[in-house]
Amino acid sequence: MDLKALWNDDTPFGNVIVIAELVDCVEMTIERIAAWRDMYGDDEIAFGHFEPGRYAVGTCQREAD
Repeated sequence: MDLKALWNDDTPFGNVIVIAELVDCVEMTIERIAAWRDMYGDDEIAFGHFEPGRYAVGTCQREAD
């Protein structure tokens, strides 16, 4: 399936386009955010919404020291 073909100027915002079952969700803590930054860099943090209390899927496995 070509996902780019689904996205155009006529794509309405605020509509459900996918339903998924999320697994392996963890609550973000200051330590997990720091570990994520160490693994993926500052750009990942800058373009995401990382703050304690939010949840993430597939977070890095390494716990911060």
